[in-house]
Amino acid sequence: MSQEQKTQTTDAESNETQTANVSSVPTAELRRRLRARVAWWFKLFAQPVLAIIAIIAVVFAFGVAQQYGWFTSPVQTAAETENAVEEVQYICPMVCVPPTTEPGKCPVCGMELKAKKASGDSKDKYGLRLDQASIRVANIRTVKAEAKPLIRKLRTLGQISYDEGSLATISAYVDGRIEKLFADYTGVRIDDGDELALLYSPDLYTSQVALLESLKLLNSSRSTSRRIDDSNRQLYESSRQRLIELGLTENQIQQLETEGTADSRIRIVSPIAGTVIEKMADKGQNIKTGQAIYRVADLSSVWLMLELLPQDAAKICFGQKVTTRIQSHPGQEFIGRVAFIDPTVDPKTQTVRVRVVIPNEKGLIRVGDFATASIDISASSPSDQKAAVYDPDLAGKWISPRHPHVISDGPGQCTECGMDLVPTSEFGFVSAPITEQNYVVVPRNSVLMAGRDSVVYVETEPGRFEFRVVEVGQIVGDSVSIISGVEPGEFVASSATFLVDSQFNMSGKPSLIDPARALPSMEPEIDTVNSAELMAVLSDLTKDEQAEVLKQKICPVTETALGSMGTPLPVDINGRRIWICCKGCEAGLLHNPDKYIATLEKAATDDAEEAIKINEAMAGLSNEDRELAEAQKFCPVANYALGSMGTPLKVDVDGQPVFICCNGCRDSLLKDPRKYLDILANGPQATDTESNELPQIQPLDDDLPVMVLPQMTAHESAIGGQNDDKEEEIAAAIASLSIVDQELVRRQKLCPVADFPLGGMGTPIKVDVNGQPVFICCEGCRGALLKEPAKYLAKLPKEPVK
Repeated sequence: MSQEQKTQTTDAESNETQTANVSSVPTAELRRRLRARVAWWFKLFAQPVLAIIAIIAVVFAFGVAQQYGWFTSPVQTAAETENAVEEVQYICPMVCVPPTTEPGKCPVCGMELKAKKASGDSKDKYGLRLDQASIRVANIRTVKAEAKPLIRKLRTLGQISYDEGSLATISAYVDGRIEKLFADYTGVRIDDGDELALLYSPDLYTSQVALLESLKLLNSSRSTSRRIDDSNRQLYESSRQRLIELGLTENQIQQLETEGTADSRIRIVSPIAGTVIEKMADKGQNIKTGQAIYRVADLSSVWLMLELLPQDAAKICFGQKVTTRIQSHPGQEFIGRVAFIDPTVDPKTQTVRVRVVIPNEKGLIRVGDFATASIDISASSPSDQKAAVYDPDLAGKWISPRHPHVISDGPGQCTECGMDLVPTSEFGFVSAPITEQNYVVVPRNSVLMAGRDSVVYVETEPGRFEFRVVEVGQIVGDSVSIISGVEPGEFVASSATFLVDSQFNMSGKPSLIDPARALPSMEPEIDTVNSAELMAVLSDLTKDEQAEVLKQKICPVTETALGSMGTPLPVDINGRRIWICCKGCEAGLLHNPDKYIATLEKAATDDAEEAIKINEAMAGLSNEDRELAEAQKFCPVANYALGSMGTPLKVDVDGQPVFICCNGCRDSLLKDPRKYLDILANGPQATDTESNELPQIQPLDDDLPVMVLPQMTAHESAIGGQNDDKEEEIAAAIASLSIVDQELVRRQKLCPVADFPLGGMGTPIKVDVNGQPVFICCEGCRGALLKEPAKYLAKLPKEPVK
């Protein structure tokens, strides 16, 4: 047997032995081993899984217990108490959209919204400190506010044209053929007397022969008869005049008489100096009498043709200096003077043409080039009047009424047109410098504007910027005049202003997006002095008492209109009679009279400032329209005082001029003109928003009024009472909103600012007010809503939308 066979035999015997041993193991032992193996696998996997499940259950139970307030930590309780007052909001760093309570990204610029607390830092309500490193990184610069005259630069664009008074056409005086052109291309410069062309003309030759024969006859005549001599002289003079009429000059005739030889060819000479701007004939061309050969222009002076708005053209005068910059000569200035102001307005462009004469002795200015023009206009002059102008070059001088560049020290005649010179004072020029009114002027970049709100940030001390609401005057170029809010010598931020505003907003302080957070509103209200309802309420008072109430206007405690809660009541404060709206305000007034007297004084100041603003807005109208607007007083659509939203707009309604506060009211006026004409005729009762629903204020221990927000019940029939066309119009305007917003609009019904049906002026505008969506009828109501949110939120329905 081989070794391999022995090995196989041994393995077989071993396997038989193992099988026999397994078979001999008892059944109980096998079960025990199986249980041990299962327990091992259970410990390996099941126990960790159960532990994880238990941990999750404990965490879930802890969360539920905390949610229901079963237990809280002292630190957490204090934080929740603080956050109950300081609601966290999220704002865009660039202040693109109003604050929101939801985190995310800005829908306008895409930046991540930053969290802030709505209440901000109460220690420095209007100020914010920035470290110097942040100021350098953000490139925040400040500029000193200056008190100086404000000169407006009227800038416009025009085109260079020929001086039409210097244009000349050189024509043929006789039939002939051009044999040679000396000025043989357009643009050649010529002087007075230069030869332009050689003309062959048999008629001219015949006339020359006639002159020579008459001259010979005159010289050779020895007749003693005076009659014959006169006849020969007349024949000579007529022959000579004939040649002059055929285009020969005096020099050419003298040369012909000297030489005594007639020539059938004549040289045409230029009667003026200038530039050939058009060549109308060619060499060898036959021409007829009167046919044009050249057009010549004297370019020593050119015209700049401007087109100005009528209101700008009304402020300039004849002879006024105009500084121009030519496109082909950058950095170089040319001085011209106004020579003509068109008395009519172009019906297509609605502009006024103005002509400026610019000297061009060096020929640098090319016709057809474009030029920018600037004219200095005093900003202090009324909009409907021309301001007096001081020009040292024209002070006490005399000027040509047609050519403003002809100036003399005394009377005389114009060297170009021969007209008598007139004093420059007749055109509005004064002989001495004018003392201009000083304005507080800051750079345009320093003022942030949104609607009718304008704010600046003043650096009161190094690193501390203070929020200021300002009243802006005129904007002239890169400068802005400030009527109130900034004093001369203060430093205002002039760069990175939006970054400063963003920091204020994120710190919960007043900013451009919410300037009313800390400052009182200056929103104008309709003067109800002449309303029939108010006069009926005041009927129980004497005339002197009525005059006092009408002058005071508001209750100093509730700041509501006197008469809105019945007959006002008088209260004596140190010998001064103060009127309040109701008996409930008496305790608060007597407890802190100085506070409420200051409120009345501030209201009087605000009324005066508002009157100034309205007067400035009315100044944008003509004298006739201003009288009509002041007689109308209010907008029949929005029930706003005319001038409170800028210069009123004039609309023709069935041949009657009607003024509205803004363009948003135009469609409503034209769609239902009879309604609003009736309002103008009968007064604003149909849209009067004053009622007994005004917020009630009760004085607290610390004299701070608490406003009870009433439900809005006025004008409940404002939407339901519309006719079918109006309802369809409102439905169409609301249909463009989302389904959720449509439901909100139907619930709100009215614009809280104008008390006008939502949808009546187009698609309502959604505004976020302290996290609450509020709809307004037009963009003109946004400023008022954001300035006094509590006032207008009080008019909204209190029940939530389901």
